Amino acid sequence: MALSAAISAWNEVNIADTESLRRESESTHDRRVQIEHEQARLENELGIDGALLGLQAEEEALAQAARDIKVRRRATQILATARHNIVAKVMPFTMQHMRRILPALTMDRYHDAQLQQDNTLLVWDERAGAMKSKNLFSGGAKDQFSLSLRLAFAMATLPTERGTQPGFLFLDEPLSSFDSERAEALLYLLTQGDIANAFDQIFVVSHTKTMAAEGFHYHIVMDQGRISEGTSPELILPSDDDAFQLDLLAAAQPTAEEPIEDAD
Repeated sequence: MALSAAISAWNEVNIADTESLRRESESTHDRRVQIEHEQARLENELGIDGALLGLQAEEEALAQAARDIKVRRRATQILATARHNIVAKVMPFTMQHMRRILPALTMDRYHDAQLQQDNTLLVWDERAGAMKSKNLFSGGAKDQFSLSLRLAFAMATLPTERGTQPGFLFLDEPLSSFDSERAEALLYLLTQGDIANAFDQIFVVSHTKTMAAEGFHYHIVMDQGRISEGTSPELILPSDDDAFQLDLLAAAQPTAEEPIEDAD
């Protein structure tokens, strides 16, 4: 009886059912191959090729990773809040200093400036009768505005406690795009203006001769890593005495084993 029922059921399977089962089998096989490839890729990416992972251990690792991400996000929020508070406290003083520095540095052409929330610097343009973005001015003017802002920020962040004020200011290549008129304005600011009054010593490094050395108490001219000129004879080192040789450029000089390669 059972055999007759099985034969009857077999006869009821038509060609369409057979084709459907074949397609399902092929689809399952393709899916398996796809999963195996994805598994191999993830194992290679995570460096666990062939390793057997315990579900409990991986769940614990996942929970720890989630906690680490949460801590980092919280730390990022704390830092962002701290930065905002610092900027909010310092920026008003920065703009006050900038409004004093800007006229001196721009030969009394520009007087007022504002810093937006998105850090866009606006400068009052007398000719236009409106505030204009720094990026709309000429290259030399933009450099003056940027330098004014940096100097103002440096002055605004100076500690006010007795005995804690820094003794010097170091400027590296502030004249890279300044003409003689702008350089003269900066020279006045550094030697007689607010900047000169805020720091005991001011160091300026420049590869141009635009800035007049007479405005400073001391000046040193370097040539091939040696002091070739100075404001007093004792600053000039003997050229034939290796004991006084300065090796400031030794690390930058190519050797026979390290030829100079042209940049692309």
